[in-house]
Amino acid sequence: MNKELIIIDDDDILLVILEKMFGKINPNLKISTFIKGSDALTFLKNSEFNHPPALLVDLHLKDLKDWDFLDKLETDDRFRSKVFIITSSVNSENPSKSKRYKNVAGFFEKPLTFDVIQRINQLIVESNPN
Repeated sequence: MNKELIIIDDDDILLVILEKMFGKINPNLKISTFIKGSDALTFLKNSEFNHPPALLVDLHLKDLKDWDFLDKLETDDRFRSKVFIITSSVNSENPSKSKRYKNVAGFFEKPLTFDVIQRINQLIVESNPN
């Protein structure tokens, strides 16, 4: 079974880099990218998945502030995706706050190293063992 990853970050250059790096590590991973969190939410609401895709989400998006994206995921039972948060924020409370969300499976600080991307990929592969 092919896994799906949706990457949401308002840095379009980082999106290209992450897409290429994940594609190199896991060529079977189907990757979609979004610059706007609202566009990603619309895509998720209007799509049907055999298995929920993993989400790699920048905590600070231009169109949705801080935890808004996760709040919207949390209030809709259709969203059972594993969420991996990425951030360049230095707020020491963010990792513990992320644990309040049932879908959050990891919290990673930018810049993302190749080792971190490999670790996220491993978590994605393990999230749906079929």
